[in-house]
Amino acid sequence: MNYGKVSAFEQINYKEFIAGFEEDYKVNWSVINEKIKKMLRNTFIAVATKYPEMHNNNSRAVYGIDIMIDAETMEPKLLEITFSPDCKRACEYYADFYDDIFHTLYLETKPDSMERII
Repeated sequence: MNYGKVSAFEQINYKEFIAGFEEDYKVNWSVINEKIKKMLRNTFIAVATKYPEMHNNNSRAVYGIDIMIDAETMEPKLLEITFSPDCKRACEYYADFYDDIFHTLYLETKPDSMERII
């Protein structure tokens, strides 16, 4: 992982991250991933409930979401959600990033390549 006393940032793909994370922390990533998805779903439901006027069937959005995983409890912690995130690195490492996003947002289909992040 890229934590602790590392002299340089190392970019790894999601499969390597999951394998390394599971090995380092002796946990099943799919359990944590489900917790993350539930947390985000509940967050968006809460916002939509509080601000129903923000809903528009004709609009779509991409958000940047920062999450931290507590090393002691393995519980995800939501740090922030930003509108109009910087996607430069995602595009550098996943050539189909924007194609996948547009497929999902506008065609309401999930390309095979989206399996890596959902």
